[in-house]
Amino acid sequence: MPAPTIDHYRAPRARVAVAYRTKDRTELTRLTAAPLIDDRNIDLYWFDGSTTASGQQLPAELCAGRAAICQLHLGVVGGPDCAIMYALETLRAQAYDYLILVENDVLLSGDWLRAMHAAVAQAKAAGFNVGGATVRVFDRRVLSFNDTYCLMLNAGAGFIALTPPAVDIVMANYRTLDGEELLQQIRQRTGKDFSATVEFEPSWRLSADFTYDLMLYLHGYVVVAPPVTHARMIDGTVLSRVRLVTSAGQHLPELRSLITEPGQITNDPPCFSRFQASPLSSRLLIGCHQLLVAVNAPDAREPVRLEGSWHRTWLQGLGPFGLTGAGRISVSILGSTVGLLLHAGVTGAELHLLGSDGTRLSTTRLEPDIVMDLPFTAEGLHSQEIVLRVASGQVCLIGLTASAAVADGYANDRPGVSHLPI
Repeated sequence: MPAPTIDHYRAPRARVAVAYRTKDRTELTRLTAAPLIDDRNIDLYWFDGSTTASGQQLPAELCAGRAAICQLHLGVVGGPDCAIMYALETLRAQAYDYLILVENDVLLSGDWLRAMHAAVAQAKAAGFNVGGATVRVFDRRVLSFNDTYCLMLNAGAGFIALTPPAVDIVMANYRTLDGEELLQQIRQRTGKDFSATVEFEPSWRLSADFTYDLMLYLHGYVVVAPPVTHARMIDGTVLSRVRLVTSAGQHLPELRSLITEPGQITNDPPCFSRFQASPLSSRLLIGCHQLLVAVNAPDAREPVRLEGSWHRTWLQGLGPFGLTGAGRISVSILGSTVGLLLHAGVTGAELHLLGSDGTRLSTTRLEPDIVMDLPFTAEGLHSQEIVLRVASGQVCLIGLTASAAVADGYANDRPGVSHLPI
């Protein structure tokens, strides 16, 4: 049965847009959507990836008979990062002061918007250039508690408000990272070590929303929050290492007034901040959403080309996207050594390296559940092109690894997922 559509949409009129993201979990949506639908100070845009009939029908049910939202986008699938990128791309062209990402497990208090604006005003009065804000305050994701506002280390995609320039920075640098990179970059910008106040270990792979705040700091912006939370989680998830700050006394003592002036934060983004390091080599990783890649396309001009059966895969802590399937992978070698970051899943896979005449030059076996950064050089191949055939099993192409000297030659100007098959 097709999902019902909305009969009446509200014309945009506010200065703040909310991109509300849902996927089933209708009991949560009923609770968290209600205050947003009724708030006349925001323009509400609904992005839904539900697969159940109840989930697909809920937006029309909640908005029946009234012009409650500005747009409804159905079938937003492919994982959280795909939904986030799609929502930001959809709303960026419109003239809003803030684009706010909200997930349907975040319940906002009645005065959340006032509290957010107050925190922004306090931070601006202190001289900070505000690019983002949140009203969800976890104690171990704070950079500095400054009495009337906080500077955040990680707002998270459950709730984050971004200015238009901040949206551009987040989208241009969309990727994952590990805890060591995050701590090191913040230490270089502030001169302070936050390893004892965060909930993650340096070795942990972190999801893409841990890069949002970092990239804004690298480009001269800060992310702010009220002194206490104005949002709570209602999905039952137990976050054992962090807690929501409901009173000023719950802030960690070592974070009180730690950074109170803009001069305490330097901003000099690395030349290649948009690329993460390969976890297995010294090369940079250009993820699939960053690649100039063609999949079963007649145009052979892209430096990476895939033929066969491939589909997009969400990889929460590495990528965050991959292309999974079987067939051929062809890569032009633009110089130096390039590699393919691959994962063979639980069954393993066998790859054949082919010569220009199609003959097999070598065989590589990928072990189950192992990520491999497979290197190639033009000198070693006596060719300017790599051609691999998946002879058995399936592989996930996480991305291509290359030196800084040639990384830009493989990359899109702006990361996106529209060119990746679903």
